[in-house]
Amino acid sequence: LHCEEVIRKLMLITFGALVLCSLCWGQEAKPFWTKSTVTLASLDAAAKSADYYFTMRNFSRTQKGFQMAEDNPIARPFVLRGPAVGAVFFAGGWAIDVGAGYLLRKRFPRWKFVPLISGIAQNTDGAIQSGVADTVIHKSKGESR
Repeated sequence: LHCEEVIRKLMLITFGALVLCSLCWGQEAKPFWTKSTVTLASLDAAAKSADYYFTMRNFSRTQKGFQMAEDNPIARPFVLRGPAVGAVFFAGGWAIDVGAGYLLRKRFPRWKFVPLISGIAQNTDGAIQSGVADTVIHKSKGESR
C-alpha cells in the first residue's frame, strides 16, 4: 500500500468512528482527565512533536539543494509556509484529537481513546517516514551527521 492509501484509510476509519460514536448516547461519563487519558495525550503530543521536528528539519535542508516533498496533502500548505505555521498545524491537530476524545467521552465513553490513538499512529508513521527520508538524503549526498 502506498502511504497516501494508508493515510486515507486511517482518516476514513477515524471519521467513521467519530460518526458512529456521535450517533450513540452513552451513560453518565466519568472525568476525562484520567491517568490513561493524560498518558495518551502526552504520547500524542510527543508523536506530533517528533513528526514536526523531522519534517521541518528536512524542509530546512531543501535550501541547501536537497529535494524534499510533503506527502500529506492536508499538511502540505501549512508546512511549506514555514515553521510557525507548521507548528500551528501540528498543535491544532493535537487539540482536535483531545477535543474529539472529550466529545466522545460524553456520547460513547468506550471510544474516547480512538482519536488519541489514531493521532499517535499517524504522527509516529510521519516521523518515521521523515526520519528515513533524512537518512536517505544524507547517504545519497555523502554527508556525515
